[in-house]
Amino acid sequence: MKIIFAMFSVLVLGISAWLGQVRETGGLHTLHGTIKDPTGAVISGLRIRTEATEPRVYSTTDINGDFRIVLPPGDHILVIDPPAMYDFRVFIKISENGLNPDNLEFVIDPSRGCCSTNTGQAFPKPIDLPKPKYPAAAKAVRAGGEVAVQLKIDREGKVISAEGANGHPLLRAACLIAAKASIFEVSEQPEREARLVYVFVPFGEKVRSGLVRYSNPYRIDIIDFSPPMLDG
Repeated sequence: MKIIFAMFSVLVLGISAWLGQVRETGGLHTLHGTIKDPTGAVISGLRIRTEATEPRVYSTTDINGDFRIVLPPGDHILVIDPPAMYDFRVFIKISENGLNPDNLEFVIDPSRGCCSTNTGQAFPKPIDLPKPKYPAAAKAVRAGGEVAVQLKIDREGKVISAEGANGHPLLRAACLIAAKASIFEVSEQPEREARLVYVFVPFGEKVRSGLVRYSNPYRIDIIDFSPPMLDG
């Protein structure tokens, strides 16, 4: 086993990956991996993509923190969206007829996305965080992953404005509706900021026994327990 290091553009947060050597016979390579926090809790709903190469390739970590991304031969940079929340960057080289990395494990510190503003001010304590409904159109195409919503909150704890920062287009509207109905603690400050992250898990994903999933007070799971409707 070899160790590779993921490079952060600002700060190295203890990321490491273990390489399982897989010999390719040519063509595309399916790269498997898992993403955890420093305590070993798996992180679901993360959107991983290639950067600086076209066309971009995407993947999302499942309920167990696992992902699979299909890469052509060449040099690749993997990042996690949105970069402002996850300052993550790792370099991967895929050979057409050689040994390629597989079964990687990345450890990232998700604290950048929770639970304070960019200036270090703590988010207000949540009192009521309604869950959005899983949109039927999103269910039909198994759309999932994170949707981050930026909030402005008044002194009474009510949401003044909510803006969808990222996430699948079929999921954003439901998240904005839920976010605007959220209630936070009362404060003397006239205006405060917070960020809610909604994590959509499509139907059929099963949690492996013994795993701990990453969570925080501003992270809301929406798990689809209902099978898709079949025509006819």
